[in-house]
Amino acid sequence: MTSSVFESGKMQFGCNYWASHAGIEMWSDWQPQEIERDFQLLQEHNLELLRIFPLWNEFQPLERLYSAYNEPVELSFRGRPFPHTPAGEAGIDEVMVDRMRCVLDLAGKYHFKVIVGLITGWMSGRMFAPPAFAGRNLIADIEVIRWQEKMVRFLVRSFRQHPAIIAWEPGNECNAMSHCTRDQAWLWLQAITRTIREEDSSRPVLSGMHSLSEGDELRYSEATDWLIADQRDAVDFFTTHPYPLCVPHAQHDGLLSFRNAFHAAAEGCFYSDLGGHPCLCEEFGTLSPIVGGDEAKQHYVRKAVNNLWAHDGRAVLWWCAFDQDHLDYAPYEWNASERQLGMFSHDRIMKPFAAVLTETVERLQKMVPEGLPLRQTDAVVFPTRMQDKWGNGWSSFLLAKQAGFDVRFAALTLPIPESGLYILPGVIDSAVDRRYWDALLERVSLGATLFLSMDDTVLCPFPELLGVESFGWRDRTEPVTFEYKKAVLKVDAARQVLFGNRGPKLRILAKESDGNPVFMSVPYGKGEIYVLTVPLEKHLAKGVDLFTLPYYRIYECFASKILSQRVLRSMQPGINVTLHPTDVKHTRAVVVNNQETTGTFVPCLAPGWQLLKVTGGAVQGKEFCLQPGECMMINLEHR
Repeated sequence: MTSSVFESGKMQFGCNYWASHAGIEMWSDWQPQEIERDFQLLQEHNLELLRIFPLWNEFQPLERLYSAYNEPVELSFRGRPFPHTPAGEAGIDEVMVDRMRCVLDLAGKYHFKVIVGLITGWMSGRMFAPPAFAGRNLIADIEVIRWQEKMVRFLVRSFRQHPAIIAWEPGNECNAMSHCTRDQAWLWLQAITRTIREEDSSRPVLSGMHSLSEGDELRYSEATDWLIADQRDAVDFFTTHPYPLCVPHAQHDGLLSFRNAFHAAAEGCFYSDLGGHPCLCEEFGTLSPIVGGDEAKQHYVRKAVNNLWAHDGRAVLWWCAFDQDHLDYAPYEWNASERQLGMFSHDRIMKPFAAVLTETVERLQKMVPEGLPLRQTDAVVFPTRMQDKWGNGWSSFLLAKQAGFDVRFAALTLPIPESGLYILPGVIDSAVDRRYWDALLERVSLGATLFLSMDDTVLCPFPELLGVESFGWRDRTEPVTFEYKKAVLKVDAARQVLFGNRGPKLRILAKESDGNPVFMSVPYGKGEIYVLTVPLEKHLAKGVDLFTLPYYRIYECFASKILSQRVLRSMQPGINVTLHPTDVKHTRAVVVNNQETTGTFVPCLAPGWQLLKVTGGAVQGKEFCLQPGECMMINLEHR
């Protein structure tokens, strides 16, 4: 089912849709001729995918009637008894159903595939629940869930035969509808998705959520509410909404920074790797012109979309089709960041960045029509308990990119996935259970490499493995400063571990000014362990423009073995290569210039490999040249 809908390597392109004339009020301010004009325009610019939203309070207009002393008497249908029809029994307004059918018919007429967000109670900063449920918990209240199930069942049953629909989802960002516990979130999602599947098992179910947490599946001490792990059994595809203003650590650097070039790609990998399902970039945008004007957005979308494609982003949908700056009601009255988000102005004039976005996607779709093979990953990153998993993980992802290799994320559970390199970024306190630690060490003894950066960590055994003795630790009053590869690096750290009595096998790779080791390695069986005594990834996650400094050289050091095995490297930290093997003798390399300036590199090929074909960029003798954000495809063959 899922493999034929959002296929790997074939990124689909579209937008989130509210009508240009009315925004969220399109269902009540019903003007189908305006919707058709919108669709005709979107088709002319080669969009293929739409996400639409049946607004909950319009489609299920339930009101509660009260008697004396404000005692509730009954639920009503806009103040009247429920009609004696299947729609009436579900509390559904059949006029709205007819209007939704018209929208879907128009979508089919203009060859769009449609994602339907079924329970749209939260939208653009405002709640749109039925009046009967005002003040109720929209996730945990049993009565509310009963009526949500009725609505979902009726809509899916009504439209399951419609050919325009490609996928369902519970609704738009339903994790923003009410506070709840982890178990309440799990139960609600299971109830809604099970109802969808009972009525239509032929289409995939998307998450539709944003900002999921990445807590341990089995540990309740750090669980919040909506966890990636808890979505795994309920959905077929994860979704991300990677807005720079809304996702932790995306605000630190400018829109065109190296960090933000990989925001959408890294968040998609984080969700899909930890959740076990592919991911769609379902809401892509900047939320406000002050985050980036039109020229900046042109460069931003080129970088972000090229990287998203190389990292198996199955779809990218801009938020949203049209500006809503002409509308004078909430949420547009409340939120300035919700008014100028369109690919088009409200009077249907295309913005320059939207032309670049469309052109970029079309170029990628033509570059490998049969689909880009999945990228090769060289290392496993384990976000561990009691830390900022996303911040540490994203930093590891970016440092690996700059160093010239690719990582995947995994939960630190048994069995340990096979890899030649394992990375534990920013380990804090007793965050690694002994069973996992012992299993990792077993992999290292067989030949793998382990890198660990410390953030007040306690591991056992640990000093004994390194061949050192701890003389205790002490609080720090200033950042750690050390020199590595002729560069002076600074890292914020809470404490200093004092090491003494060092064994003969220990290699000191960098020291603090007082001589205390900060970066060291030691052989372990057939493998090697590298330790950085400061929380590098945490420091980079919280800092500003720090990825312009050569911290990545630490990653180059401990990854030297796998780097020597890469088929092609750029050797430039801002020109990044993903490898996509097609068979043992053929590989495609996707090269993206993620710098803010034109970049050149000389391809570094592994022995026995040769270039067959180059698409994109420019070749100047032995140098390859790429404009900012430009993507190049290199076909390689082993002789």
